[in-house]
Amino acid sequence: MSVLVLRILAILFMLIDHVGFLLAGLDLPFTTPLRLIGRLAFPIFAFLIANGFRHTHSRLKYALRLLLVAVLSEIPYDLFVNGKITLYSRGAHLVTPRLDNVCFTLLLGLIFLCIHDFCKKRGGFAYVLDVAALLVIAEGALLISADYGRVGVLLIAAFGVFDLQDRRERPYAIAGLCLFAFWDMLFTALPLLLKSLGLNLYAIPFSTLLLGQGLSKMSFWRMASLLALPILLLYNGQQKKLKRPFDTIVKVAFYAFYPLHLLLLVLLRFWLKA
Repeated sequence: MSVLVLRILAILFMLIDHVGFLLAGLDLPFTTPLRLIGRLAFPIFAFLIANGFRHTHSRLKYALRLLLVAVLSEIPYDLFVNGKITLYSRGAHLVTPRLDNVCFTLLLGLIFLCIHDFCKKRGGFAYVLDVAALLVIAEGALLISADYGRVGVLLIAAFGVFDLQDRRERPYAIAGLCLFAFWDMLFTALPLLLKSLGLNLYAIPFSTLLLGQGLSKMSFWRMASLLALPILLLYNGQQKKLKRPFDTIVKVAFYAFYPLHLLLLVLLRFWLKA
């Protein structure tokens, strides 16, 4: 299975998920199976980011392309998910940017991989910076309300640090996917269990950087993300580039699909409700 096939599967699963979200907003039945199928999309996107990081000729251009798509997608995403434009969140004492769409999560994951590569080449004390950068970037994703938040960044980090195709590193990459799938349940249930035994994890400084934010329906649906693993294991390492100009057309279409399909779904919902 080539990168091209993985890209097609990722956008297909994402489209199925968003159609399920659209139908749920219209109070139509049988949307849950569509949302569950949609859970396969993000692990594939996370893998593609890590794989692209390893093979791209220019990491800067790669990051700039993601940033451009993220910026172009934010308003369509807000209109589709929130029904209005929400570019910031106002807390009790803090106003933070609200950059919800998943491209910002992917971009943050890519930024961490660049920092990790820098630290890996220097070794020693640089690994302290590496870990600190991961924590800061993961919490940054949570702060700006990016889709999948910190766990999304951590999954990209797992796929980038550990190569799923390397038999020696594969167990660690799979462990990262399992942690992604069970994060909320593990880090919400664990503090409650320990509290019943007399140990309050929330009293430990900075514990909220790791502990869960509570359980929701999505916390359980995310377990379906593990079904993406057999697909990822079928990847054969081939980039499968097409001849020009078809390669360029496919690449542009892949990036353009995200904001365009969100805009079309917004228009479709408006038409259905009219």
